[in-house]
Amino acid sequence: MIQDLLKYLCPLMLLFTLSNCSIRQSDCEDTKFYFPFLTASNPDIGLDTFVNTWYSSHLKSMGEPNLICESDCEVIRILYLSPFATSEIYRINKCQEEVMGYYKGTNEERGLEAGELVHEFKKKLSEQDWVNISNQFTKLKSTRISNETSAGTDGSEWVIERRVNSKYEYIDRWSLQIINRDKELFEYCMEIIDLVKQ
Repeated sequence: MIQDLLKYLCPLMLLFTLSNCSIRQSDCEDTKFYFPFLTASNPDIGLDTFVNTWYSSHLKSMGEPNLICESDCEVIRILYLSPFATSEIYRINKCQEEVMGYYKGTNEERGLEAGELVHEFKKKLSEQDWVNISNQFTKLKSTRISNETSAGTDGSEWVIERRVNSKYEYIDRWSLQIINRDKELFEYCMEIIDLVKQ
């Protein structure tokens, strides 16, 4: 009796699991948002609609992958938006044994509107580069439980994202370079930028 029941239940469970994955993936691919939304039950985990639209529009204009989506690669990315420089991303991907660094920049120089992609290059990095950068993120994230909303109107936005082992997380900071308590986080970002650009 139990074997007969399992014979019918197992295919149904498999179908349910596969359809859930495909729905989740297709929803993710179709969305214009790259970040989780702020909710009453999780006030420290998401962004409001305005900020999510703002950040997402820049990533989309640069043809960046949505890190909330499922991926076979592990990724760390910095989105840098400044009123005094072009909008830029610095991304490190680890896909199987290959580690690559990517830089993209737009022609938008105030960080407000999404510009057109005008600069792009990539370079090969080492497995040890990935290990160092990923371990540092874990350490930094453990000391910063919540994200912050913008603390002013004149400064840069730094969004550091990581997707590792199907887990997505991010750190969002305003004017990182002038806030003393975030010195380690700023140095971490500069290390990624140097790795990718040098």
